[in-house]
Amino acid sequence: MRSMRNKKTFFLGIIGMVIIVASIGYKIKSNSIIKKNTLIVSSNKSKIVHKTKVELDSERPDKSIIKSPDKGEDVRRIQTRLKKYGYNVVVDGDYGEGVIYAVMDFQQRHNFIPSGKVIGETIDAMYKMPTKDNMYKPATQSVLSANDVAIESTYESKLNSGENTSSTNNYILVDLSQQRVYIFYGLVHNWKLINTFSCGSGKAETPTITGYFRVGVKGLKFKSGTDAAPVYCKYFTQISGNYLFHSILYDKSGNVIDGNLGAVESHGCIRLALENAKYIYDNIPIGSTIRVK
Repeated sequence: MRSMRNKKTFFLGIIGMVIIVASIGYKIKSNSIIKKNTLIVSSNKSKIVHKTKVELDSERPDKSIIKSPDKGEDVRRIQTRLKKYGYNVVVDGDYGEGVIYAVMDFQQRHNFIPSGKVIGETIDAMYKMPTKDNMYKPATQSVLSANDVAIESTYESKLNSGENTSSTNNYILVDLSQQRVYIFYGLVHNWKLINTFSCGSGKAETPTITGYFRVGVKGLKFKSGTDAAPVYCKYFTQISGNYLFHSILYDKSGNVIDGNLGAVESHGCIRLALENAKYIYDNIPIGSTIRVK
C-alpha cells in the first residue's frame, strides 16, 4: 500500500470533488493513498428511537457550520446523528476523515452537494427522524452466483494478504486483464467477496487509469457526444477526475447504443450493465477504496 499523503493534499481533493457536481467535464487529481479504516458502516440494523421535534432541536449544534478540523460537542452531536442514519462513526468529537466521508455520503444520498461540511440543509436533514427509506443500507450480503463461488477464496486470499484498507467497509477491485469488477465487504485482512460482474474499460488510445482511488461523487446520468447525436450514461460513480463507473450507452429515447462489455473500447471510463452501475451507485459509499489494476 502506498505511503500516506499529507493532509493538505487530502483536503484539496475534497474541495475538488465538490466542484465536480456542477459539471461532468471536471478534472481532479485523486488522492491515491488509502488510509486505515476511519469510517465503518454499520452492518447491524439500527433501532429507531422516536423523539419529538423539540427534543431533536435541543440536540442541534450551536454553530451554523461544522467542518474539519473542528473538535468538541458540536462534532459529537453530528457524529451521533450520523450513527442514527446507519454510519458507525466513532463519537469522539473529532471531525476527521471518517466524518468527512460519512457527511459527504449522507449529502449525496439526500441530493445535496457533497461538500463534507455540515451546514444549513444538511443540518436540517440530519435532524429529521430517520426512516427505513433514508437510513444508509451498506452492501453486506453476498449476491455471488454458483459460478462466482469458485473464485471467491482466490480473490479473498489475494486481497487479505496485504495491507488493503478502505475508509469504509467496502472495497472495489477492478481487474482490467479480466474485464471484471469485484466488490468486497469487511475490513483489512478480513475482506469477503460479495459481488462480481463484467465491465468494459478504455481502449489503447484512451486507457483506463490504474492505481488506488476512492469513490467520489455520484449522479443519476450525464450526457456526452454531440447535440445531434447525444449519448447518455446512467448511474455514474466517480473513480478519479472524469474517470467513472457508469452504465452502457443509451440514446435520448433510452435505446441501447452500445451494450458490449468484456472489451476495451471506452474512452477511459469503466462501463457496466445498468443493474451493476446502479448497484455501485446505491450501495458503495463515498470514500470506499477503488483499486484498478
